[in-house]
Amino acid sequence: MSESERAARSIRKRRVEPRGERTRLPAWSWVAIGAGSTLLIGAVAVGATTTLVAPRVLDGFGRTQRDRTQRDLDAIESALEQFARLNAGRYPDSLEPLVTPDANGQTFLEEQRLPRDAWGRVYHYERPGSAGARPRLYTLGRDGTPGGAGEDADFYNSKPR
Repeated sequence: MSESERAARSIRKRRVEPRGERTRLPAWSWVAIGAGSTLLIGAVAVGATTTLVAPRVLDGFGRTQRDRTQRDLDAIESALEQFARLNAGRYPDSLEPLVTPDANGQTFLEEQRLPRDAWGRVYHYERPGSAGARPRLYTLGRDGTPGGAGEDADFYNSKPR
């Protein structure tokens, strides 16, 4: 092999691109770029969906807990009213008689145990102080302390106060 042939061969191996021309990317790199951009778009879509949907789902969950608590309060109040009607207008000292079977095996509440609020705590009960007054039933909400707003609000017989 002559000197000129060796020089031509080494130039062909190095292949110097003229200025202004772009280097072609291998086919696999286009696949990688496509997959990367698809992942990025997917992550953005998941983030946007989570940002928009999560608060609504959590609010719905909180609403469900409040609704359940209100239904329990209404059921207990109804059972207390029935107890008072059958006992000459006298309300029980506690909520226990509502789930204690009578001589016929009947209870005032369907459950065998006293219901608990949506946060797992017992409902508070205060007998009415005077004739004609309503008993006071309540729960202290999610935080378990008096006062609060939203899920932390106290719930009473009729409405959250």
